[in-house]
Amino acid sequence: MSIIKSIASKVVFSSFVLALNTSVWAEQDAGVVAVEKANASPARASTLSSVNVSALQSIKNALKGIGLELGSKKTAAGIRIISTQAGFASVEAYDPDFLQIRESLAVEAMLAAKRSIIESISSDVDALQSVVKFDNPVMKQLQEKQNLYQKAIEQRNRQAELAKAETTELLRGVDDAQAEVIAGATVGDRFMELLEAGIKKLDSSYDPNQVDEKKRKRLEDLKARYARAQKAEETAVAAKAEVEAKQAELVDSVKKQVTSNVAISAEMPLFGATVIQSADRYDDLKGELEVAVALVWSQKLEQEARRVYTKEGNGDPRPGKPSLSQWIEQQDLEVMVGPRRYIADDGSINFLGFSAVEVPSDPGMKADAISEAEMYAKQASILSLMSEVSSTRAAERMRTDRLVDGKVTPETYKAMVGNMRAEVSIPNFGGLETITTEEVTHPATGKAIYVSVANINSELAKASDELMESSYALLKEVNAINSVRQGQKEGMIQAAEETRNNQALIQQGRSEGRDAVNSEYKKNLDERASRNVPQPSAAKSQAGSGAGQQAGQGQSGTFMNRGTIERDF
Repeated sequence: MSIIKSIASKVVFSSFVLALNTSVWAEQDAGVVAVEKANASPARASTLSSVNVSALQSIKNALKGIGLELGSKKTAAGIRIISTQAGFASVEAYDPDFLQIRESLAVEAMLAAKRSIIESISSDVDALQSVVKFDNPVMKQLQEKQNLYQKAIEQRNRQAELAKAETTELLRGVDDAQAEVIAGATVGDRFMELLEAGIKKLDSSYDPNQVDEKKRKRLEDLKARYARAQKAEETAVAAKAEVEAKQAELVDSVKKQVTSNVAISAEMPLFGATVIQSADRYDDLKGELEVAVALVWSQKLEQEARRVYTKEGNGDPRPGKPSLSQWIEQQDLEVMVGPRRYIADDGSINFLGFSAVEVPSDPGMKADAISEAEMYAKQASILSLMSEVSSTRAAERMRTDRLVDGKVTPETYKAMVGNMRAEVSIPNFGGLETITTEEVTHPATGKAIYVSVANINSELAKASDELMESSYALLKEVNAINSVRQGQKEGMIQAAEETRNNQALIQQGRSEGRDAVNSEYKKNLDERASRNVPQPSAAKSQAGSGAGQQAGQGQSGTFMNRGTIERDF
């Protein structure tokens, strides 16, 4: 029996609680408070809530639960702004691009939050509301013909109804069935044909010699009324044709246009903006994915970013707080995405970035997957520390009243365009590191994922110049040593070349060699003469059976050097 395990539709977010005394937070910048409230205590296991509650609402509820207000707030240390935004997509859990789509939704939500922040600080706005009424002679002529058409139709209908009643009465006793048909008919496309047939029936059935003068007069009047109705119908048809012809010729049938549009653009650098919390909501029944973020910026966070970028080192120690490593261990990495800011117990300021990719099934692609996660985690870190943010968006609504078939009909339109960017280019940047890449399980899909944690550390950034100076000083020293060694070798080669192909030495060697050979030859002749020399027997060299190399066989397992490892780095 097969068991199908379904992943429940859920909202997933890394929960946080407020554990420190509120009087401590009151002395600090509200933006820092917003971040540190989220970091104040170890995160619990990922919280699941109903899929009917959006990720965006879940974040708002969580922020409200720890006393954080959305929007801008004036504090003792300056302005703090919190913005919540979300991105949405339709994607199946088994889609190989699920994690990439998730990250792109996070990027979209974070850019929208940054846009909201910079627009609230400074923006260029263009807004317009207008009503324009149009008039032209052609449209007036068109209205005249339309009125003629309406009057002709009314005349046709009135004469036709009277003719209908008269025809029905006269047909009774002549053709009751046809009389009933005409009595039940309504004025329309075939009504005039029915009326004409009834009149012809009466005309053919009446004998002029037997029909009294009164009936004959009624029949003549009926024929005249029918002729008037037919003429009115012809007039209406002609008027309608002219109306349609003029409508086809009409360049602009617009009677009125109501327009409302707005355009907002903003551009400014943003330092220290970071995510307080992120949440995923996935509905596996509908295949809907929502990623929401709460992003905060404050003047105090900007000063922290400045301290890191200008390499001023750590801030004041925070005794009792977890170290950076301990804090990371407490997080639910499987549901984290985007940047975070954490100040550790040693006072180090850390602008972190989190990024996830699916673990590939092909082992040969795992290293690339890890590298991809690391790069985008670093991107999240650096764009949190600093970025030049720009946004332009425009929206327009329009109602257009058009003359269609003689009637003014409203048509509505709307459009919206937008562009958001956050970018940075920094040469020789120091302090950007990859802390860890962990393999965990994504709760919404059950997929194995790599989550990379990158960081910009204030102490490492400060030490980076000294480290670079030391490294390049050592490189200069190494280059000097290498130059001396290169010269030594070239001198050795040059000295050695002095005796290469030297004719005097060659002649000396010839003499010594000739004398040596002659002396050895004479010695061998003397020894052979004095004794019998046995013939040497050939011996075969055999290799031992155990000396040969055999092809090795692999085995599964983990292999690691068990010798002493150098630890003094």
